[in-house]
Amino acid sequence: MQRLLTYIAVLSLLFSCKKEDDTAATNLPAVTTTVISAITSTTAAGGGTVRSEGSTPVTSRGIVWSTQANPTADLPTKPSDGSGTGSYTSTITGLTANTVYHVRAYATNSAGTAYGNEVTFTAAAARLYVCGTEWNTSLSKQQCKIWIDNNAGTFWGGNDESFGESMYVSNSGDIYVAGSTKVTQWRATYWKNGTPTYLTDGNYEAGVSGIFVAGTDVYVCGTERNPAGVLVAKYWKNGVAVSLTDGTTDAEANDISVSNNIVRVVGYVKNSTGIKTARYWNDGTSNLIGNGGAANGIFVSGNDVHIVGTYNASSDRAWYWKNGSIIDLNNGYGANELFITGNDVYVAGFNDSYNAAYWKNGTMVNLTDGASANAIYVAGNDVYVAGKTLSNIPCYWKNGQKTTLSSNTDWRNKATDIFYR
Repeated sequence: MQRLLTYIAVLSLLFSCKKEDDTAATNLPAVTTTVISAITSTTAAGGGTVRSEGSTPVTSRGIVWSTQANPTADLPTKPSDGSGTGSYTSTITGLTANTVYHVRAYATNSAGTAYGNEVTFTAAAARLYVCGTEWNTSLSKQQCKIWIDNNAGTFWGGNDESFGESMYVSNSGDIYVAGSTKVTQWRATYWKNGTPTYLTDGNYEAGVSGIFVAGTDVYVCGTERNPAGVLVAKYWKNGVAVSLTDGTTDAEANDISVSNNIVRVVGYVKNSTGIKTARYWNDGTSNLIGNGGAANGIFVSGNDVHIVGTYNASSDRAWYWKNGSIIDLNNGYGANELFITGNDVYVAGFNDSYNAAYWKNGTMVNLTDGASANAIYVAGNDVYVAGKTLSNIPCYWKNGQKTTLSSNTDWRNKATDIFYR
């Protein structure tokens, strides 16, 4: 009997130890989710805190988000933000404006994945940004101006004469505008949220007409006269200039795009007889497009390079160029900018009457009371075009319906670029 009791006691002890070991082996991490902040229409900031690792080390941690409740780590919206215990931050990307999202922090060890508390937030409404130039009556000068969501607009440029030509709005909502500022001479300038960066010293006339932001790098293209008075096409990366032409004949760089670390610029170079010839620079290598004219806008979509501009046949014509093939845009005098979404190509420019128009896949749409169509942006089913009215008022069209941005009718007024983000 004594042996039996002893045997039972031993079995009980072994079972108890095994149960404790098994429990320890299945301990998951403990994690909490941080409140979401810095919310825009496309991005937000989140994070979490791993309070304990559980029975084994945490090998991966982060957050996961979805439009559905209780998102799990098998979703693709799951960045990994290190390992171990402690707090971490994550960037939420690819959001749709005015949409509710559910977020949970996660932490993974050998026992599995644990989740923190679920938090929700709503992506901000997308905003409409327009840049251009307007006569500032209080200073009696033309100045760069920014309009957001049809407000009265804000002049950039301090007390100096200035103009705005091109704009880029980052996912985080930073506004970059490229243009020029004049004290005694025009200087190539770009602004970030109203703060200027001068790219030239003012000794020679200069200006910029295109801007592109890739991560923390700011690329700007434009022109500066050399000591001989010849226009030199250039681009600047973070303020460092790269000359695209040798300064023997006039040249201008009109637009810029950067993808996969390749810098692409379009513009023109005058030939020996003074005729403009459209050019496309691929990482500094010049390529002739057609037999004349100028390249004004570029858009890179995947592996496809799309360019628009004006060429000289019997008269100036609008054209669209894709991967080496030129297409004449029917009834067009000039093409200024383009936007690609899916398989659709949108181009802003002028019709044969030199009035504002845009093309969708080659079909022209005339814009009411439009003297110029300078830029185009497409969001979903909405087409936005920036330009000016026949009475010189900065304006934009949404799906053909005009909205004026001012009542000033100075001839220098114009809206030159547009973003919806």
